[in-house]
Amino acid sequence: MPDEVSIAASLLKEYCEALRCDRNGEEAEAVARDIICWLQTGVPIRERLQEIIRARD
Repeated sequence: MPDEVSIAASLLKEYCEALRCDRNGEEAEAVARDIICWLQTGVPIRERLQEIIRARD
């Protein structure tokens, strides 16, 4: 579980830096929930997050 927390935090930081969003804002909170869900279900997180970032650019 600690590894998942550090992975989730790292991915959220990456997302917020790429899209220049507030890490304490509503958007970041929604993405954090998605990341946790992806971790729990085995979705390839990094690839999924990169798809979202590319779509938002």
